[in-house]
Amino acid sequence: MVRLAFGGFLLILGFVGYQVGFQICMRGEGVLTKFLTPFSSPTLPLEVLGLVLQFGGGIIAIIGFLLCITALSKPIVRVERVEVAEETSVSKLQCKFCSSRLEEDSVFCPVCGRSQV
Repeated sequence: MVRLAFGGFLLILGFVGYQVGFQICMRGEGVLTKFLTPFSSPTLPLEVLGLVLQFGGGIIAIIGFLLCITALSKPIVRVERVEVAEETSVSKLQCKFCSSRLEEDSVFCPVCGRSQV
């Protein structure tokens, strides 16, 4: 969520910077020009400052846009349901000697008569 907010902030800041640079290049004189002249060097022409603001604002806006896109796109996690087969535990007791089927409580085999204990 922080990445999305920061990306949105950079996107807006980049557009504002681009528009300020565009306005400086188009008009030359204005309120923004009077405000920005104390911050620029005296040897730097205003047209160059406008171009720097345009390119810098465009780059910052692109970075902000990419941050917003990466924050909104989440990896797709697919969960596959695995059906667990219920084991039907039918107790099939067999005689140790003749392998015939025994009942649960039988101690002796009904076929061969031997003890199972």
